[in-house]
Amino acid sequence: MFRDLAKLAVRRNFGKSDIALRVIFSDGSVFATSVASASETEVTVRFLHPRAERMFVLEGGVGFVEAFHQGLLCISDEEFEVLIDHCRGIYVGARSPFLVRLRRFFHEISVSNKDWGQARRNAAFHYGYPARFFELVLGSTYGYVEGYWRRGDETLDEAMRNRFDYMCRKLYLKPGMKVAEVGSGWGYMTNLMARDHHVEVDTFGIVDNQNRALVSMASAWGVQDKVHLIEEDHRALAARPDLYDRYVSLGVLEHAGRNCDAAWIDSIKTCLKPGGIGLLSVMTYNAPQETDFITQKYIFPGGHIPHIARVVDLLESRGLCIIDLENARRQYARAAASWLQNFKTNWDKIRAIDPSIFNERFRRTWFVYLMGASTAFASQDAHLSVQQIVFSKGRHCDYPLTRNFLYQ
Repeated sequence: MFRDLAKLAVRRNFGKSDIALRVIFSDGSVFATSVASASETEVTVRFLHPRAERMFVLEGGVGFVEAFHQGLLCISDEEFEVLIDHCRGIYVGARSPFLVRLRRFFHEISVSNKDWGQARRNAAFHYGYPARFFELVLGSTYGYVEGYWRRGDETLDEAMRNRFDYMCRKLYLKPGMKVAEVGSGWGYMTNLMARDHHVEVDTFGIVDNQNRALVSMASAWGVQDKVHLIEEDHRALAARPDLYDRYVSLGVLEHAGRNCDAAWIDSIKTCLKPGGIGLLSVMTYNAPQETDFITQKYIFPGGHIPHIARVVDLLESRGLCIIDLENARRQYARAAASWLQNFKTNWDKIRAIDPSIFNERFRRTWFVYLMGASTAFASQDAHLSVQQIVFSKGRHCDYPLTRNFLYQ
């Protein structure tokens, strides 16, 4: 029964597509949408087990991807990319199958960041891998953010250094200022602010591996007296009212989770001095929709990508007045494509770090994640963006009236 339903689903979704899909089912039967012409891309999917067909029928794209994770179906990486890009036009904005909605509901309850201990476990789930792994994927800056390709021909490392410098400029830092940072990553932005802009940085980080890298970098750069690691949740900022001249959080707000983002913004409002400047870089949807369940379950537990209107409302309703907003979607697409290429190129080195962790299932899971990110931010059909939002606490602040200072 499930095999017949799988054939029906294939016919419905791909019968009129511009890809020629050939599906080989677990019993050896074959279903093909058409014979590939010169203008079409041929994609072959082989279901290796009846369970994969059942997963696809009951859970749609989620079931298909999970079957791929588990090695229950076979498709080449290149053809998977073609298939995913095509499916995005079908599934974006569509209602998820009932089982996926049910799984999402219970998953979000079980990993809710409302519990501080669970928030720490969620962060460690993704960022707790050895720093060497992230270096091989992200480059020497460990920049897990959109780059900044000013000329267009920079390397990934050059684009990331450009980007961190650009973020410092947006913060309009002055010597002696006190900065609150939430989610320092491996410390490049933290230490850059301290070294080049002579500010004091209190950085809130809850992932041990990242914190060790940050402290090591601070020592190597000679700024250990200006960088203060606080191994606490961002909500601890509620106990530090009106203390900071600047606040920065890059690519972290989406980790707050459903119904936890308001507490995040509250902590910013509390810790900034009146007239203080903040900078958020955050993934957003251009239209309300659910966060991809595969990403929530296998990559960022507890995460939730907000609608841009919600982020704006959360800030403005708390007196955090937006000064500047820049959409860096195209820059993020280029960065994610570079990470995917690094992941492929360096897979043997990654696996050698610890074969028990970096096994074939890990490779498939992270390939889908990185491939999906690189194509989603570039796709005409997706609603994903990355917003860089500069804001002030209150309507009066000492911030330039134009963007000219950013490019001098």
